[in-house]
Order: sequence, then C-alpha cells, then structure tokens
Amino acid sequence: MTDTNIDRLPVALNNGTEDDLLALGFELGEPDPDDPLFRSAVLPARWSRTAGEVPMWTYIVDEHGRRRCAVFYNPGPAERIARMSIADPYAYGQDLVNDERTPLVLDDWATAERLIDAVTERRRQEVEFRTSFGLHDKDSHAQVDARIAACDRVLSRIAKATEASAATASN
Repeated sequence: MTDTNIDRLPVALNNGTEDDLLALGFELGEPDPDDPLFRSAVLPARWSRTAGEVPMWTYIVDEHGRRRCAVFYNPGPAERIARMSIADPYAYGQDLVNDERTPLVLDDWATAERLIDAVTERRRQEVEFRTSFGLHDKDSHAQVDARIAACDRVLSRIAKATEASAATASN
C-alpha cells in the first residue's frame, strides 16, 4: 500500500463483501495482528472519511460527497465493536431525503431510476405510517408531513437533474 489515502477500517462487514470493497477501488490489508478488529486500507481515489452526527459513526464519501460506506466503532471496554456497511443507491436516496444538503449526482451507481424507486418507497412508507398509526398529535403529524414534503422535493430534484442531463446529451 503506497497510496497517501491510507485509512484504518474495520474488518467486519455488515453487508457486502471484501470483493465488493475491492470492486469499489479499495485496497485492503490484512487484519492487524495487534488489533484484529481493524486493517489498513487505501480508500478509492478522491474518497475520504467524514465525521458522523454521532461520535461512534463516520462515513466514507466519494468524490461527490455521497456516503458510500458507514463505519461504526464503539471503543467501550465492555463491548468493543467495529463494523462497516457498504451503502447502496437506496441508502443514498434516504440520505437525500434526510439531509437535503446531500449532493445529487446521477451516474452508473446512482441512476435516476434507482433513486426514484428509493425515494418513492420512502414516501409510501411515510404515508402508510401516517395513516396506519392514526397520529393524533399535531407535532407528529407535522413531522411526517415534513418528511413526505422532503421526498417530494427530492423527486423534483431528480426530475430536474434528469432533464438537464438529457438536454446536455442532446446538444
């Protein structure tokens, strides 16, 4: 490993495989004999690690700022845990809804169709939640309505990005 983008990552994967990480462009070292929860790794070119909202979580983001992996580490002496999850386009769609600052980038990984499916499913779940649980509390209703509105805004962003992409391709 000669890259300057070296990081220390958990060996354990919640979803995905080492082959999936290699396909994304990671270079993986062997587990650390002094701390077998971790290994050295080189991140794909132009990817980096960012802090999460909660100290136990960090994220590996691609060159566009999209979360591509989630890394969890609990250093607690009673139950020390380290694990990593590989994000899929569905998770990226959820990020778009949950944090509208998330950049919208359409490409082979996150196609418009995949993102529309993810956000439409999230919207369906929010509507079902609102009707199934008969929310009587105005604050709860407002929170669900805000999440539905966020889904609608993201779907609009995807439609505009798709139109812009099509216009650029036709020129």
